[in-house]
Amino acid sequence: MSDGTSSSMYRKADDYLSPALATVASWLEEHDEETVNDALLQNLNKSIRMKTFDDCSLAVMTKVECSSQSDD
Repeated sequence: MSDGTSSSMYRKADDYLSPALATVASWLEEHDEETVNDALLQNLNKSIRMKTFDDCSLAVMTKVECSSQSDD
């Protein structure tokens, strides 16, 4: 998360992460990559960018559960 994005998503004084970050992470469980990319771009442009004069970037990672495969 860049400085510009953190001004909307993180409050350093009390180490508070915005609940919006959990929402963004849940998008990856519910939608395909293209849909999530589009939603992130819209949110960065319409909401987060409007609250700062700094650059805005956000990297999102989630844990992926892999199914075990047998060699039968």
